[in-house]
Amino acid sequence: MLHVEGHSASFPVEILIQILLSADKRDLPSLCRVNATFRRYGSDLLYHDISTRNPLAVCHTISLSPDLAQRVRSFEISRNANATVTLIKYSYALISDALRCMTRLRALRLHVEGSYAWILRSCTAPLEKFLFSGHADADLVHFLSCQNELREITLTSPNSGYHVDGACLAKLHTISAPPSWLRQLIAGRPVTTVGCLYGPAWSSFLVATLSDFEFLTLSSLPIRKLDIGFLHANLHSALMSRISDILPGIEELTLKNCDDIAGSLDNAERMDSSTVTRRVRHLILALPTLRCIAIDGRVNHLAWSNEAAMLYVEGMSKGAVSLEKFSIVIYGARCLHRHVQPCTASKVFRLVDGRWTCIRAQARASCAPCTQAMTREHIYA
Repeated sequence: MLHVEGHSASFPVEILIQILLSADKRDLPSLCRVNATFRRYGSDLLYHDISTRNPLAVCHTISLSPDLAQRVRSFEISRNANATVTLIKYSYALISDALRCMTRLRALRLHVEGSYAWILRSCTAPLEKFLFSGHADADLVHFLSCQNELREITLTSPNSGYHVDGACLAKLHTISAPPSWLRQLIAGRPVTTVGCLYGPAWSSFLVATLSDFEFLTLSSLPIRKLDIGFLHANLHSALMSRISDILPGIEELTLKNCDDIAGSLDNAERMDSSTVTRRVRHLILALPTLRCIAIDGRVNHLAWSNEAAMLYVEGMSKGAVSLEKFSIVIYGARCLHRHVQPCTASKVFRLVDGRWTCIRAQARASCAPCTQAMTREHIYA
């Protein structure tokens, strides 16, 4: 039983925890100021998961409050942090101090730009999940080599020659990174989920160094889930043509940037969108264990309606023996070149009793014509 200060009544601590769990996270700071009891249990929830675009104030508080630092299990400096606040050298030193205090941290996501991996020197917490968007250097490699509990890694910058010892990261099962990282981090480790990332600034580096995708077969366990995201067009096409040979047992597949395959290939191999669509369908039929596929690309030019999307899904999946989930992203063709963020609709279909059914639909409209069309087609239903 829990006795709340200032009141004679007592009630189970489970009830207080349920009250705090049901509260909006924005209200937790106020609840923590009610009394010491609320502060004790509310702080656990308030500081358990931290995601911020302005890390200065948060890191200052954590650095000065060891008790609060011990409550943090997940810490993220989210995207656009650099644009939100000017992160000078002092700022990164403050982040480093906060990482030193958060010894019970289990997930760390740092969306920072530049060569700032040195802040990781102070992080001794046994992480299970890690994301880093800064430049790869010796500090980053040393950090990875010391993290024996890491299970999930996301690295967005290429590896330009640094080596991670093969005995490290023995528990790694999920990795999203450029091919230059995948080649050495997959080998000999129980990796089952792979995300293949790409940045346009280093397409020539990829084309020159990545002639095959055999490294996908070097995992100690079969790879079951593959996300091909924004590869150089030639590499994207080459990988699509080899997936069924390299990963015949794959169960989940995501294909992003499919439109660039059609529009960015060398002149000798340039394909129109219908050719790309046929290649994707051929790939689906060549993977007998494929259960889920997601296609993010402007290769279909569908209408907004669920009926049009369903016809597309039925045609693409016809003959697939194991496919049970199909996700697509539809782009507004008319507004595509007039908006920085074109209008999109995301639809998820699931096979229910032999029929494809739309189980989820989300939309983002940035122009009036698409907004009206989405409303008319009941896309939100």
